[in-house]
This record gives sequence, C-alpha cells and structure tokens, in this order.
Amino acid sequence: MKCDRKQILSIDGRIRVLVVMVSAVLAVVLRENELLLLLTGLIVCIMALSGAAKTALIQLCMILSVCALQSICMILVQGSIRTFILTVLQLLPRLLLIRMLGLSLTRTMSTGEIIETLEKLKIPRMLIIPFAVTLRYLPTVKAELGFIRESLKLRGIDTSFPAFVKSPVKWMEYMLVPVLMRSLRLADELSAAAMVRGIENHTARAWLYPREYHAEKSLVLHLHGRRNQVTQEHHRTRGLPYKRSIYMKKERNMS
Repeated sequence: MKCDRKQILSIDGRIRVLVVMVSAVLAVVLRENELLLLLTGLIVCIMALSGAAKTALIQLCMILSVCALQSICMILVQGSIRTFILTVLQLLPRLLLIRMLGLSLTRTMSTGEIIETLEKLKIPRMLIIPFAVTLRYLPTVKAELGFIRESLKLRGIDTSFPAFVKSPVKWMEYMLVPVLMRSLRLADELSAAAMVRGIENHTARAWLYPREYHAEKSLVLHLHGRRNQVTQEHHRTRGLPYKRSIYMKKERNMS
C-alpha cells in the first residue's frame, strides 16, 4: 500500500478516520449534487494538504465528469430508460466519493498507523483484523496478478480483453487457476506472519505512532523560551557575548 509522506498538514489518525466515517454517511444521505460536490472539495483540500494531491485531483475529475454526464442525460435522454440511467448516474458519484475517502486513508497513512488508530478508537478486534487482512492482501493479489500476466505474455498467451471475448473459457483457465493457487499460498503466508507477530495475543499493544499533544509540553517550551530571553537580556546589559549554541545544546540534552 503506497503512502505519501510529503505532508503539508499533519492530522491525527483518529481525526482522519472520524472524518472518513462522517463523510461516508453524508455521501449516502445527501441528495443534491451541489452539496456532494462541496463535500468532495473539502476532502480534496484535506488530501492535497496531506500529500495526496494527484490522487485527489484524479478522483475529483471523475466525480465532476459523472455529475456533468448526469446533467446532460437529464436534458437529452427521454423514455423509459431515462429513469434507469439517471439512477445509475445518481449512485455513481457517491460510490466514487466513498472510494476517494478510502484512498484518503491509504494514501496518507501506513497500514500500521491505520490499525493502531482503530485500536485507539476502541474498535473491536473482530473488525480490525479482517480490515487489516484486506489492506495487506488485496495489493499483494494485484501484484501477483501482474506477475501472472507477464509470465503468460512470455509464453505467448494473450490476456487482453479481446482475448477474453474471443475465448472466455480459456482466458479464465489461464488467469483464474494461477490466481487461485497463488491466493491459497499467500493466505498461508499471511496467516503464518500474523501468528508470528502475535495476533492471538490479547494484551494491550504498544502505540508506535504517538500523536498526542500534552499541555505540559507547551509549558516546558514556554519556560525554555522565557529562560533564553532572560539570559540574552542579562548578557546584553553586562556587555557579554551570548553563546546561543551552548544553551541550545543544554536544552537538547535536557529534552
């Protein structure tokens, strides 16, 4: 799972998860496309500041295209098929927004951060573990599918969509059988890795990504800055040079 670390705005993981949950509910509840686009713009801004601007712009263009197509179909399409097309185009941007919300997590947070954030939110382990397996498993299966395609190309076997239309049974035999075999092997490897990492241990786990902000930290920073200011004024009044590097070294050792 790719995670972009070039973040302009650092947001706590729990806030990100709560924003995604609330936005997903709003994506289903909101009926007007104007409100949906306003919510999409807010998510795009958050993703852009979090270092996932390219992904956010791609998803925004897809949602805008579907909304524009819906407006065109409302004018041009007539007859009984009009209701079906408009219903599909009404649901599609909401599904794209939910997909965009998922990408806003996977593109800005690592899998470990997401799992530990869910643990901090007191989500039951019976929900966290399947979610973690999905995050780990699907990208691996996608990569394995690419390897299978490359190996079939080296053997002169066409795996394109026209080949599927021409001979679907052979295409499924060439593609699905290796994918199923590799999936079984990956499942065994994933379960073994989970056992080694203590998935059956029900004790409290360590928090590897601390993001809490305590009031005492602010107080210590304020006192350190005030002490430096008093020291500078004392040296200035007595005409002595102020060796800032020495005081900074002492502060660094104290912290």
